[in-house]
Amino acid sequence: MMNIFEFLKGNNSNVVVKTLKGKYGKRKPISITVGNISDGYVYDTNGNKNEIVVFLRKDKKDRYQ
Repeated sequence: MMNIFEFLKGNNSNVVVKTLKGKYGKRKPISITVGNISDGYVYDTNGNKNEIVVFLRKDKKDRYQ
């Protein structure tokens, strides 16, 4: 079984992790890949460079104890 660090270091740069839409419904969805996360940015459909920020948090049931 592969852990997340091995996955990010491997040749998986084209694997789509998540597809996101902008705040307004008129924008086309952006596919965020492992390569984008490694680079720290992604370009939207208008060619604008957007920074990728990843937040890690505990499971909901653990946050309130």
